[in-house]
Order: sequence, then C-alpha cells, then structure tokens
Amino acid sequence: MGTYQDHSQIIVDDPNLAKNAQTALIDLGMNLGPAGADGQWGQASIKAATQWQEINGYEPTGQITSRQMDSLNFQAEHPSVFNRMQLQPFYENFAANKIPTTDPVRLGMIMQAASHVGAQEFGGDNQGPAVEQYLTSDGRIATGVAWCAAYGSWGIDQVENFAGIPNNEYMQANMRVQELHDNIASSSPEAIKNPTEYTPQPADMLLKLRDNGTGHYATIIDAIKSGDGYTEYLTIDGNIGNDGEGAVTGNRFATFTDENTGKSYLVNQDDPEAPYVDYSEEMAVIDISELPNYDKMQAAFNTNNTFVPTPSADPNFKPNLDMLAEIEQGLDVFEEYRQSQQPTLPPLDYNAGVQMSANNAFNTAPGG
Repeated sequence: MGTYQDHSQIIVDDPNLAKNAQTALIDLGMNLGPAGADGQWGQASIKAATQWQEINGYEPTGQITSRQMDSLNFQAEHPSVFNRMQLQPFYENFAANKIPTTDPVRLGMIMQAASHVGAQEFGGDNQGPAVEQYLTSDGRIATGVAWCAAYGSWGIDQVENFAGIPNNEYMQANMRVQELHDNIASSSPEAIKNPTEYTPQPADMLLKLRDNGTGHYATIIDAIKSGDGYTEYLTIDGNIGNDGEGAVTGNRFATFTDENTGKSYLVNQDDPEAPYVDYSEEMAVIDISELPNYDKMQAAFNTNNTFVPTPSADPNFKPNLDMLAEIEQGLDVFEEYRQSQQPTLPPLDYNAGVQMSANNAFNTAPGG
C-alpha cells in the first residue's frame, strides 16, 4: 500500500483535542515522553503521531486530523486487535474503522477486498492483468471465464498465505458459484446460515445460486435485518459489468428469507420504486468462521502484525475513490439505522412497491 494524503481538518491546535489524541497514542503503545498527555503538541507528540501515521499508511505529517482521530480512537478502544495488526485506511476516501467488527481475520479480508476496488477488465470480456491475477491464483490455468467467485477465492487465499497455510480446497479459481456452494455444503455444512437465525458478519460470503451452476459471489461488508424476513447487505464484488467492463466495485443487495423453508431469495430492484422477491434467484450466506482454515488464520493474526493487502497485478490500476466513498456512505447509513430508535431499516414491501431505502447508490445488477 502507498501513502495516502488526508485533507480533513487538523485538530491538535485545540489543547483538549490534542490531549485526546495523545491519550489514544499512549494507549496504543507510543512513547510521548515524561510530559505524556498534556495537551501541548510538541516534538514528542509529533514523533509519536508520525510513527502512527507511517504504520497506518497516512502521510507522515505529525499532525492529527479529524479523520485520523476517528481511526485513532477506534484503534485505542480495541488495542488487543490494533496493537498486533496494521489496519491501514483504504485511500483517503475509506475509513476502515467504520467496518462493524474487530475480528482481525474478517478485517484482513475486507482490507484485501477494498484495496482492489477499481480493478477492471482490459482487452475484452474476462480479460486483463487483474482478472488473470484472480483466475490463476491457485496455480491452475483458468483464463477468460467469469471471475466473481475467483476474486472472492483469491482474497481469502491472500489471508491464508499470510497465515502460512495451504489455500482452501473447497474454492478454486475456475469453480462456478454453485460448485463452491456444494463443496462447502459437503465439507462444512454448519457454515451455511439461515439469515433469520444468524446476522451475517463482515467478510462472510453472499452467494447467488442459479440452476445452471452459475451465479454471483459477493464479500459482505455489513448487513442489517430490516424486518419481515428481509436483510440488506453492503458488499464488495468482482466482475460487476458486462462486455469487457467488469470491475471490482461496491454493491448493495436485499434478500428475503422464507421462514418456513429457511431459503433466501434476491429482492430484484431493477425498478427501485417496485422491488419484488425473485424466487428464481436463491441466495446463500456462508459464515467464514465455520470454514476449516479460520482458526489457523486467527492464530496467525495473534502472533503477527504485518498483514498488508496484496497489490493489483495491473500496472495501470487506479483505485475507484468515488466508489470507496459510496461504500463509506453506505456504512454510515447502516450504522445510523442500527443506532436509531427505529426498528432498523424500513421493511421492504415488494407487493406495495416500497423503495428499498435511501442512498441506494450501488449497482443492483451483479454480473459473473
């Protein structure tokens, strides 16, 4: 990862805010000298802030900004995670501290997924350096095919590589989504969850299944139950778009779960004024903590604090900062409803044609 500039307001000119920043730095193990948290932003504070900024990927100015203060406070509140993990911000437009988990494995997977937002096809449908990076990640030749599941598989592979363990066998680059689901159902059936009984977590898989074996794979960033069997999701997906324009991007889904069968189905929102449950599009949630390598990955994060996302193989890769900003906005919307006195997001009524929710900024027609 590179160094990311932050243009939000510097806050350490205010003695009270400076003291808060100093306290958080001390909580994270930084040395501020004998003066400690005195509200005076001197050389010891500048040195400690610079060290923290370098670890976290910010421009090392020694001056803490309002955006950085949010991350600093979050890290200080969860030192057991952040003292052993370099949680870097995803460019200027994405605040990783807004992801609603402190599980380092889940955070690592989201870090990896978000760091490639903007990667896209080049030279034709399912072609280009980025796509080949995902499709050939397991050493098998698999080029020129739909790659949404390959992107998800590749992201998990990177965290497994960090942990020094063999890549999972149930998910490989040229598998179709249905085959992936069936492998998990066979080897780890407890990982397949019913959203009426389980609240999907960041980095869980959201799979769209079709009878012909194709479908779609999405990595969950956040999920919230909106009542009456509905769940809404923020995700990061590979292969959104068609005809050589597929890309890694943010997405927003809603599903409906039938309480009698436990099966979930996609809510079609092609017309946001009239969403409806599409019973031909079955959905499945996979809890990654129930997969075989999860405990080994967790153990690796307990002893190693140097996980950094694998960069794109595309020499022309540029992050989609606008999409990262929209993902962050989506996290804000979900958290606002989560913290409000209202019963989460307004429930969908697919017969009455009620709009899904405000700020539905993401693509709603996944490809792959």
